[in-house]
Amino acid sequence: MAYIRSRIVDDEMYYLLLDEIQMLDCFEAVLNGYLRKENMDVFVTGSNAKLLSKDIATEFAGRGDEVHMYPLSFAEFMSVYQGDKYMGLSEYMLYGGIPLIVLRDGAGEKATALQNLFNEIYIRDITKRNRVKNMGELEDLLNILSSSIGSLTNPEKLKNTFKTVKKSRITAATIKNIWIILRTLS
Repeated sequence: MAYIRSRIVDDEMYYLLLDEIQMLDCFEAVLNGYLRKENMDVFVTGSNAKLLSKDIATEFAGRGDEVHMYPLSFAEFMSVYQGDKYMGLSEYMLYGGIPLIVLRDGAGEKATALQNLFNEIYIRDITKRNRVKNMGELEDLLNILSSSIGSLTNPEKLKNTFKTVKKSRITAATIKNIWIILRTLS
């Protein structure tokens, strides 16, 4: 903060770019301080569950705009893909359109980057924010949901799957709560 203050020396317009702001303790208070400055526009990025939650929007209501970043469309993907449209479609369907992944070279690097995103966003951030006690069941649920895309399912059906296959006593209510958490991230 002292560095930023030292750089603002006049009434000219300044632009402050802060990446991964959630790593800073009490970042809400820091941002609120900068949002009051007339000659400063603040741009903040972050990717964890705290920044993706609805309560953060309430914290800064009326003082900012929220911009969601989405994966590349297939057309956008193809504008940077070095190959024919059939191979491009195959790669797009396998790895998706997340720019970080698209820019990686080779299947190994792409798979590793996807696994890291999965672990950092879905596993670590969700478990930390929601105090999930059984990470194994969360991972199992994510795997079941991922493998059943396009199939009808519900918390009761998932509970029965866990009971039969995993010998788990997870409840339909717990599954529903996790589903709600995952839905807020999409």
